[in-house]
Amino acid sequence: MPADSNNTHPGGGVRYAGQDTSMELMTIGDLARRAGVGVETVRFYQRQGLLAEPERAPGKRRLYAPEDLTALRFIRRCKGLGFALKDIALLVSIRRSRSRSCAHLHELVAEAIHVLDAKKQTIELRRDALARMLEACPARGALRDCSTLAAFEE
Repeated sequence: MPADSNNTHPGGGVRYAGQDTSMELMTIGDLARRAGVGVETVRFYQRQGLLAEPERAPGKRRLYAPEDLTALRFIRRCKGLGFALKDIALLVSIRRSRSRSCAHLHELVAEAIHVLDAKKQTIELRRDALARMLEACPARGALRDCSTLAAFEE
């Protein structure tokens, strides 16, 4: 049975009678809020196999442990660093299987840096091309005489 309001605590988690009080459990809403994501994001990561979906507790609520919050923050950090979903899945797998070597993780991060460097180079080339277009255009006169428009039409 869910605990009454006397068993909820400031962090938003819920404790159940007879439960170890050193471990705070959270509803999906609490988990999402603490991780800075929406509930649908949590569910999406569960459907993708990136985040475990706990068994339903008494009262039909799924309750998440602090480890779930750590895992969700790990996923968010990977996403924030630009990893694609398939790469995040691999990183989650590595994290779950602590038997793999650090070298494997190191290779993945080095590859991510290589990809970012290539994207950076492409962005810089595009920026330079746009800057040249602007420099060549006096920004007056009729649009039909605009060198920037002409450059886009080439």
